[in-house]
Amino acid sequence: MIPFRQYLGSGERLLWTGEPARGLRFASTDLVTIPFSIFWTGFSVFWMGAAYLMGAPLSFVLFGTPFVLVGLYLLVGRFLADAWRRGRTTYGLTSERIIVVVGGTVKSYPLETLPPFELEQRPDGTGSVLFKMPALTPSGGERQTLSFTPVAPSFEGVRDPKKVYDLLVAARRERLGIPERFAGGGGEEWPPR
Repeated sequence: MIPFRQYLGSGERLLWTGEPARGLRFASTDLVTIPFSIFWTGFSVFWMGAAYLMGAPLSFVLFGTPFVLVGLYLLVGRFLADAWRRGRTTYGLTSERIIVVVGGTVKSYPLETLPPFELEQRPDGTGSVLFKMPALTPSGGERQTLSFTPVAPSFEGVRDPKKVYDLLVAARRERLGIPERFAGGGGEEWPPR
């Protein structure tokens, strides 16, 4: 675990530190992505093999190489890259911001500028706190982005995500000066109109 105290400013309190789950991880989107990547890679290898067996020029045979490489990345490489990134990631929550450290890169996000966030819990006790930016529809209304990854830093695959979520809600409420009765569930809005 990284000593987050070295990143704290004057009067800033460290509220929580954690790490994402280690090792290979599969998502629900892999139910579609894995079969697609098997088909993509298989077809690319078939293309190259058929071109070679038909005596096509070498440049025509090698034309399939980038497609095979993309297929191998989709099939295996992306899982290894994700596991490697998560193995080098540590999260911190302070009274003023969230801190995400990946390898030697430190990113900091003030609590008052964070986008809306949501809690995802898994049956095994792990989960994520995801920060998602709203996107505009053609009519000008708001909807959630449909990207596969959150558009802002998130606390992915942490232990006891409900605790992290509650700490984040309390820290943000305190930072923004929102009275507790406006924290939700009471039907009152902040700021009052």
